[in-house]
Amino acid sequence: MTDTQSSSLSKQALLTNLVINNPELNALESTLSEFNLFEAIGVIKQELKHSNLLAFLLSPCEKHGLGDRFLKKLLGTAFIQGESSPLSALDIDLADLSDAEIRREWRYIDLLIYSPSNRWVIALENKVDSGEHSNQLTRYENVVESEFSNCEKKSFLYLTKEGDTASRQRWQSLGYSTVANTLESILAEQRSSIGNDVRTLINLIRRHIVSDSEIAQLCRKIYRRHYQALDLIYEHRPDLQLEMADFLKELIAETQSIAQEDSNKFFIRCVPPIWDRVPLQKTCNVQWTKSRRLVMFEFFNYSDRLEFKLTIGPGEYDSKKTVYDAVKKLNISGTINSRLIPDKWSHIFCHDVLTASDYFEEDWESIKSKIRKFWQHFLEKEMPRINTAFAEIESTTNGSVGVLQSI
Repeated sequence: MTDTQSSSLSKQALLTNLVINNPELNALESTLSEFNLFEAIGVIKQELKHSNLLAFLLSPCEKHGLGDRFLKKLLGTAFIQGESSPLSALDIDLADLSDAEIRREWRYIDLLIYSPSNRWVIALENKVDSGEHSNQLTRYENVVESEFSNCEKKSFLYLTKEGDTASRQRWQSLGYSTVANTLESILAEQRSSIGNDVRTLINLIRRHIVSDSEIAQLCRKIYRRHYQALDLIYEHRPDLQLEMADFLKELIAETQSIAQEDSNKFFIRCVPPIWDRVPLQKTCNVQWTKSRRLVMFEFFNYSDRLEFKLTIGPGEYDSKKTVYDAVKKLNISGTINSRLIPDKWSHIFCHDVLTASDYFEEDWESIKSKIRKFWQHFLEKEMPRINTAFAEIESTTNGSVGVLQSI
């Protein structure tokens, strides 16, 4: 027997030991097989849907039998040690919050709690499997200060799986275990008046978000005993980003008027070769790609979203501005106001091809279908307009009618 054959048999034995006569794995599979409505409709770990459920439970006017009890108890628990918040647990306990409005995605804030009678406003940012980005907490603070200047008390909550500390001092940390504990305490107090949907939500949070859940404990136990087999499985797991990159390259290859540029798993670049007839196109200051093209399309292939941008690379300011002005005046959807810095990259527009919900809700075939639909629409509706803009650039540069007009 060769060393390769021996190694293969050893690995097979590890996998066999993992799946055969493994009581912990059987228990885990049994737990996961329990029917859960929220799992069935695909909302597990989807930040947007969790915010919808929270908005339902926090709203005093919804038909869940909670009134404002959950709202008051959760806020009171969150702010009991909130030294940076103008709201105290006593304020909340004495207040009547029956008029509280719960707004979803208002000015991009996940949840906004507004009580006109108390003149309170509370912004809640809900982070399940993502972190802060683009100074969003600062922006939300500014929005609340501007739009609710009449409110006496403005507070901010940062909700995460583990109660992580926010980057901004004004944001009070809140963990999902607190949400589950609060619901359970209310359920214990008034079991007869509370519906099954609340009990189901508690199970959902415990099973899939809170780290001390039964599932988490089983997973840790299984990993300790079978880490070699699990590491082997992880080593050979499907790589969605790589599959996505390969699919995008195939899509570009099918398009006769578009050529692929230097790409990798994260950035898939392409460009119409006929743009090379515009003199400024081959003037990039750095070797962005081997062609030294200044302007290219790029798919930004993130783990949880896919974006499509028209990018201007490092180059002379006048050249960058010529392209930027010509394309921007087309008013293509997703147009961005970018600073044109000679030694930096600038984007003219950005399309959100896929969002996080697509990755959670759709299967691979549906995702590919959505990308194809976007690509076809772009080629038919927007590509001709961009080509016209480049034709105008060529005409101005060469002092004659541009050959790109024939595209």
